[in-house]
Amino acid sequence: TKVSSYRSHILEPEEYADIFSSTVTNGFIALEIAIGYKLGLFGSLNEFTSPVSPTELAVSCKLKERYVREWLGCMSAAGFVSISSDDKYFIPEACKPHTESSKLASVLPQLAVNTSSVLECFKEDGPKGYDYSNQFDTLMWLDDMIINHVTVNGLKRTYSRSDTRNQ
Repeated sequence: TKVSSYRSHILEPEEYADIFSSTVTNGFIALEIAIGYKLGLFGSLNEFTSPVSPTELAVSCKLKERYVREWLGCMSAAGFVSISSDDKYFIPEACKPHTESSKLASVLPQLAVNTSSVLECFKEDGPKGYDYSNQFDTLMWLDDMIINHVTVNGLKRTYSRSDTRNQ
């Protein structure tokens, strides 16, 4: 077995705290992105040609205005939805194609459901592995996303099954 001599960069405490905190915050935002994808909020916002009120977006998606307003607040605070001078919401035209990656975030709630089972695997007396059979459809969908639709920094890379399984 070859031992790697790679050493990671040691972060300064302030930089570490910033990265750690923003990663946790981004996790919450990713769940909101998943909600937006699953409920069709991104799709609907992308179809509008001018800024809309929370009520207009809620009606277009057949959702409750109160929750749509809260979601828009989160997405605008994160910078993914813009607010016009008359307090209406929109995604800039040039940014709309990038919301397609919200599809990938939509798998997070399904995977998070079984966190407690995964936690048990870590324990000395816990199970030797985790049974993913109840998530087969989710994992097949995720596999397809990684192999056929991965885009990094605007560049599409198609992976072969051997690329993703032998790492």
